Amino acid sequence: MKNIMKRLTLSAVTLLCLGSLTAFASSAVIRLENAHANSNDQASVMRGAKFFAVNCMSCHTMRYLAHNKLAEEAGVVLDKMPLEQKEWWLGAVPPDLTLLGRTRSANWIYTYFHSFYKDPDRPSGYNNLLVEDINMPNIFAGLQGEQTLTRRGFELLEDHGTEKPHYYSILKLEKSGSMSAEEFNNTATDLVNFFLYAADPNKLHREHLGVFVILFLFVLFILAFLLKRAYWKDVPKNKAD
Repeated sequence: MKNIMKRLTLSAVTLLCLGSLTAFASSAVIRLENAHANSNDQASVMRGAKFFAVNCMSCHTMRYLAHNKLAEEAGVVLDKMPLEQKEWWLGAVPPDLTLLGRTRSANWIYTYFHSFYKDPDRPSGYNNLLVEDINMPNIFAGLQGEQTLTRRGFELLEDHGTEKPHYYSILKLEKSGSMSAEEFNNTATDLVNFFLYAADPNKLHREHLGVFVILFLFVLFILAFLLKRAYWKDVPKNKAD
């Protein structure tokens, strides 16, 4: 009985979480940009993994990607993750990001990376158009540059209207970063590809294996059909007298 109650409780919590994610996604004030994601691009995934290891892993973990060959080559290993850290800024523990590529779409993640803007009212000095009142520091400021919210953006956030503009139409680049817009877009795509790969590292192998399974079933169907004809060839047909 206890196991049944636990399963029912877990199912209810899961449904509530999914409902909340759906409602949150629909309430976004900006359009989601096309990430042009491709988690099968191993070179891009590796670049994203190396970026994560250097810039993100001081706070975030990917504990469910342990013992993955690509992750180990990029430096995303358990020994370097902050698994034992007890104290965090603002008392909030940064989430593990292994399954981010499943809980969020590639376009959402890509747009999130581009949507930080300066906000003196936040502890970190930054906010995000997709996640209101975010506590995460803007690690992309030195690369993308510093963006500020325009008057149109303020009006849009206050009115919560149905209009959903692009992030770049309501954010203004006040200070350039070390990367050009194209370079930052490519870096963001690499990081998105890594998150998609981390959430399902066996996807490419499974897709390749699936092709052979389909071919095997097709050949098996033909052999079964020919065998059926061979068996029934000698069976006399019933004829009415």
